[in-house]
Amino acid sequence: MAATESGGMGSALTFGAAVCIGALAVLGAGVGARQESIAMLPAPAPTVARGVADLEKAFWVCDYIATNRGVDHTPADVCAAVTEDLKNEKFQGDFEAMVAWWRDNKVAEHQVMQEHERLNQRSSTRVK
Repeated sequence: MAATESGGMGSALTFGAAVCIGALAVLGAGVGARQESIAMLPAPAPTVARGVADLEKAFWVCDYIATNRGVDHTPADVCAAVTEDLKNEKFQGDFEAMVAWWRDNKVAEHQVMQEHERLNQRSSTRVK
């Protein structure tokens, strides 16, 4: 998936990010205790993502879940498309630049998701 000829983000590109975030939220909400914490991620409205920021969110969701639960717990085709789109949109196709960015931000991004997960588990416990 690539940007449109006019230089803007194509609907296919942003749809992938929206689908990824939504799919991971739904996956975690209904599959069982092992994946329950995925539901802590904010489920987006079923609209098209807005740009690079949404691709980044989708990328970090994919990375966090794949790291902590395993790749089998992610929609791999969607996560691969989001990763490719992020590489092309944010890093102009420069894989090495993307890897450096990933290395620099992974710990902080995963800590944010872990905190969301912890807060979600706490609120889930109170509801039951």
